[in-house]
Formats: sequence, structure tokens, C-alpha cells
Amino acid sequence: MPKVIYTFHATNQLLERQINKTVVEQILLKPDQLITDPKGYLIAQKIIAKNGFKFLYRVIFIRQEDCFKVLTVYRTTKIQKYWVK
Repeated sequence: MPKVIYTFHATNQLLERQINKTVVEQILLKPDQLITDPKGYLIAQKIIAKNGFKFLYRVIFIRQEDCFKVLTVYRTTKIQKYWVK
């Protein structure tokens, strides 16, 4: 797997939202969906069950030559809002 670099913002979001870097790296390796947003950023999405609830984890990143640069990470229960059919 390419090296993963986290921006200052992404690091803060991981701490604030209590999301482990290992989870982020698993999502980057095997996303359920990989989409491109209008600005050209890549979004790796994965549905993960936690405490009896389903969450959609979204990792917004830039694919660089030799690494993934993670811009932000979050989880939401609004799966239908973000899921691409």
C-alpha cells in the first residue's frame, strides 16, 4: 500500500471523531465505493457496523505519485445521502 499522509485538519478530525488510522487505511485499501467529487478529490466510502448501527465512513483524499494525502475523514448515518447508486 502506498504511504498515507494526513493533513493537520485530517489528524484533528481523527482525534475529534475517534476514528483510528487503521480504519482509514483499510478503507483506502478496499473501499465499498470510490468516487470523485466536483473539485476532483477522491472519496473512498465504506459501510461499517459499530455498536449496532451502520455508519458510512468517508475518506476524502488526493492520490499523489507515491502516497495518499488524506484531507479529512468522517462517519455518518446518512448513507443514502452520499451513496452512489
